[in-house]
Amino acid sequence: MTGVDGETLAGVYELVLVATSGDLAGSSVNGHLELQPNEPSLRGIPSPDGKTQTDSSAPLYGTTDVDVTRVGGLRLGEPTSSDPTQPGVLLVQQGEGIVLRIGSEANRRGVLRFDGGYFAMRVRRVDKAGFAGSWASGIAQAQAAGHFCAIRLDSGPR
Repeated sequence: MTGVDGETLAGVYELVLVATSGDLAGSSVNGHLELQPNEPSLRGIPSPDGKTQTDSSAPLYGTTDVDVTRVGGLRLGEPTSSDPTQPGVLLVQQGEGIVLRIGSEANRRGVLRFDGGYFAMRVRRVDKAGFAGSWASGIAQAQAAGHFCAIRLDSGPR
């Protein structure tokens, strides 16, 4: 995937997660994902030295009602949180790579995490219909993983 600006993914989607490894391999879950532009002051990603990373940004944030535990994922706070300082979903772009982090605790501003739980969706393909990729969740290493697709329903927040 090259040349995709994460900000172009703002909108409302049907999100489908499928587990391919872990205790719930073979299971799937679906729901809604909503992404909207982040305030300019919240787009920076802090680095360990307290400065802002120059190669990463968080152009979008949002919510999802998908229950990640149904595919073996870790629930890290509220995925439905619409608070931009601890959103349920945070889209992080680093160069041409795009990752969506799920869970308000994983996305809480002012906390620099060196370890701990994660649920991350790595975008591998983007087209007019939406985007798709792989996901993984765990603590030190992936405990569950799979693939996902986000099918565009609307081009803006509900």
